[in-house]
Amino acid sequence: KHKSIVATGFDISKCAVEFCNERLDNNVSVGNILDIDAKDGEFDVVVASQVLEHLEQPYLALAEMLRVAKKKVLFTVPIERNLWCPGHLHFFTLTELMSNIKELVGHENFKIDSLSKIEMVGDHNCFAVEINKEE
Repeated sequence: KHKSIVATGFDISKCAVEFCNERLDNNVSVGNILDIDAKDGEFDVVVASQVLEHLEQPYLALAEMLRVAKKKVLFTVPIERNLWCPGHLHFFTLTELMSNIKELVGHENFKIDSLSKIEMVGDHNCFAVEINKEE
C-alpha cells in the first residue's frame, strides 16, 4: 500500500496561487516564506526550488523552512554568475552556501546530507541541497 501524500503550497503572489488552484487539485494559498503559517515540525518535507535567490534575506527563509520541517528540507538555488535574471537578488557561491547552512543546521538538529551541482541546459546551473533531521 502507498501512503497518501498531502501537498500544501504557498506563494506570495495571489495570481500564482489562483493559477495553481485552477490547474492543480492542491492546497495552495497566499503566504510568506519568511513567516510560514505552520507549527514547528508540521511538514514532513519542505521544498523550495528556485526561490531563495529572489529574497533579500535568503537564510532567514531557510531558517523558517527548517522550523516547519519535521524530517527534511530540499532546495535549489542558481550558481553565482551562471544565471542572471531580473528579480534575482542573490547569487550563491559554494563557500557561502556551506558556511551559512552549517551555521543554521547546527542550531536545529539537522545535517546536510547532500549538496550537488546540477548542470542544466544553457547557463541555468544550480546547487541542489538536501538537509535531514538528525535522529
